[in-house]
Amino acid sequence: MQANSKSRVILSGANVRLIIFATGLASLSGCDPVRTISHNVTTVVLDQQGLPAHDVKVSMKESWESWQSWGGRVKKDDNAYLRSVWESEFVPWLESVTDAQGKAVIKIRITALDGTRGKEPPADRDTVSNREYIIKLQGRNVQDETCVVMKPGASVKGKFYTVAVIDIQKPRYVETHR
Repeated sequence: MQANSKSRVILSGANVRLIIFATGLASLSGCDPVRTISHNVTTVVLDQQGLPAHDVKVSMKESWESWQSWGGRVKKDDNAYLRSVWESEFVPWLESVTDAQGKAVIKIRITALDGTRGKEPPADRDTVSNREYIIKLQGRNVQDETCVVMKPGASVKGKFYTVAVIDIQKPRYVETHR
């Protein structure tokens, strides 16, 4: 019985070492690293008289032309598929509502593959600045839709509203708590 007991101790020790080795090996090979970024876009909406428009729903989504340019050249066969992806919730409408001063802060939060190290995201994680976005404005009994290139100071006048981009925050990493 003593031999049986010794072999159990040796085997259980081997199992522990095997588990530790496998865990270490898995952590070295790793998984694809993902990180979440967050940044805000501040807009102001004015009515036809040039007054701040309050309680207007502001929705924005990168335009199809701008979004498809991320991928470079695309085969014609893939274009219809990519268009359906863009139209789906994969590329969501980002929304906010204007306050009494006509301002709307649209919060952007994106989790994506990101193998970088450091405290600040690389420039390519900014998916807003200098890109064309569709802006939908929905107020009391009126709707407007227009496009604007996202740069602070850019503005566009629609049929019922004028929308201006006031500020685009630099993306920052969101701390994850484990």
